[in-house]
Amino acid sequence: AGPSQSGKSFLVLDMALAIARGEPWMGLRTRHGGVVYQAGEGGRGIKKRLRAYRKWHRIEDQKNIPFTLLPCPVDLYASDDHTDAIIEEIRHWAGTFPVPLELVVFDTLSAATPGANENASEDMSRVLARVERVAEATGAHCMLVHHMNADGNKPRGHTSIFANLDNVLTVRKVDGLSDADGRAIREAKVTKQKDGEDGKTFRFVLPSTQVGTDEDGDPVTSCIVAPPNPGAAGDASFEEAGQGIKLSAQAEILLRAIHNALGDKGVPA
Repeated sequence: AGPSQSGKSFLVLDMALAIARGEPWMGLRTRHGGVVYQAGEGGRGIKKRLRAYRKWHRIEDQKNIPFTLLPCPVDLYASDDHTDAIIEEIRHWAGTFPVPLELVVFDTLSAATPGANENASEDMSRVLARVERVAEATGAHCMLVHHMNADGNKPRGHTSIFANLDNVLTVRKVDGLSDADGRAIREAKVTKQKDGEDGKTFRFVLPSTQVGTDEDGDPVTSCIVAPPNPGAAGDASFEEAGQGIKLSAQAEILLRAIHNALGDKGVPA
């Protein structure tokens, strides 16, 4: 979950493709497996992002990746019809993969639940029960891409959305921080991890890359997920920690004071 323009869909797509390729993600091992990505909104934009990902990671066009994009709407709220249909569709594509299906993404939850009241427990319980059906029927982990509430401090809608999920990853822009190239630094945080440790964070930026040109010859671009410039999240000294991050003068004074106070008087919690 994350606010609009936080980069959550870019991050989820990057994670999904790392799983489909069997490559590490944010320094973590992945379980190599097939991915079905249901894009209820912005299907054309997702295709551009896929082209940008291949270009950035230098993946040949002919190289087959066990990843299927479904740029079609789905309704997990009104009845079981769409749930039955999406299960059948996912099973079909899973049968074409050379590796087991591991992940199904619904991007976004609101697009997949037209007419549902996100603040109503009954509506969201019905939707989450159908998502669970998809997971059980396909043997895959189901991930929902969702928006944050108006305050930006929790996933939007009824508390059951957060309470009934096994894992929650929240994404945000880190206010006032950019890397050496002036790109906004974004952060993903594990805010819920059932039967595991939460609190882990990942920082990233969204560099722009050209994927082609339009009919007028103007560049067509999209973004990819990359780590901030080296040193952006350093942990040795204040000077080393600041490498790659641009702070305002006032923010630097405050951060330096905190860093010095911790060094002089800080004790383990």
